[in-house]
Parts: sequence; structure tokens; C-alpha cells
Amino acid sequence: MVTELGPAKIEVELDTSKIFRQIDAIRRQVDIPTMAEEVRQVIGLTDRQRIGMNRLREGMRQAGRSPSDIKAATQAYRNRAIENRSKVIARTETMRIQNRAQELQWERAMDAGILGTETKRRWMTAPGACDLCRPMNGRLTGLNEPWITAIKGKEVWNPSFIHPQCRCTEVLDEIQLGPALDVPGGQEFEIEESAA
Repeated sequence: MVTELGPAKIEVELDTSKIFRQIDAIRRQVDIPTMAEEVRQVIGLTDRQRIGMNRLREGMRQAGRSPSDIKAATQAYRNRAIENRSKVIARTETMRIQNRAQELQWERAMDAGILGTETKRRWMTAPGACDLCRPMNGRLTGLNEPWITAIKGKEVWNPSFIHPQCRCTEVLDEIQLGPALDVPGGQEFEIEESAA
């Protein structure tokens, strides 16, 4: 079953760039657990999480629970929601940055004439990929072209931008060498493999 993320996805995407500017975790090269802890310090609940917490509070109130029980339950709910959200943000942004860094290297190689303009990228899904990503596994596109998603036909430039927590990535496929690697006189050359 495919779930449409809609406004919740947009809210996360707009929020995460602001959060990452605040914590500066990428420049400092911190690991995901540390990044998640730092994110946890600056985020609040999403609208969806606030609605869930309010429903919990109202349900407990209607059931006649004491104010102290309600306060404890809603605080526990809030803490779990923020912890989960901080991990989602840290994982999502880490994958997006890793994929984008790889793309920048390929762009530089193409600009330098090392990779040819007909080189393709292949979408690689992570184990246990979701219904949005699974049909994309193995699909090819050019270095300067988006993928068109199998569901809803949307353009996606970077696999990890299809949804939060996506672990998909991309690899080069159908590599065409650029003019910088042309060997004078048409001679072939071999790359020696180093002994392990």
C-alpha cells in the first residue's frame, strides 16, 4: 500500500534545512546518534504529532483520569514523538547529503572530461525498500536527468528525496569515459589491480 505523504512531507522538508543550519552538525561531521540528539534539542512536534497528543489528552480526560496521569502520559508521548522525529531528520538528511556529495563528484568528473555525457546513473533500493522505491530499483537515467517515479510519474533527482528516511542510493552504470581519458594514438591501457 502506498501512503501519500502530502503536507506532512512538506513540513518535514521545510523544517529540516532550518534545523540543520541551527545545529551545524554536517560541518562538524558528527555521527547520526549525536546528530539526532542535537536535533532533538531544537525541534518541536509536527502538526500531526500535536493532534495525536491532544487526542490522547482528551481521551484520558473523558475517561476520568487524573490531571497528573494526563500530564505524565502526554509528556511521555511528546518525548517519544520528538525522539522519533529527531532520528527521522538525522537519517534523512545524512542520506541526502551523502547522495548529493556523490552527485557533485560525478558532475565535477563530467566537467573535467573524465566522465562522458552519456554516462547513466542507476537507482539502488535498500533492503526492505518501501512501495514507492521498490519499483525504481535498477532504473537508469542520465547524470543530468531526473528519474520519473513509477508511482505518480514525479521527477526525482536524488533517490533519497523521494520520502523521509529513504535509504536508497545511486551508482554509476553504463559509464562512458570522457575526452580527458582519451589515449593518444588510440592505444589501450590497463589499470593494474593492487595486491591485497
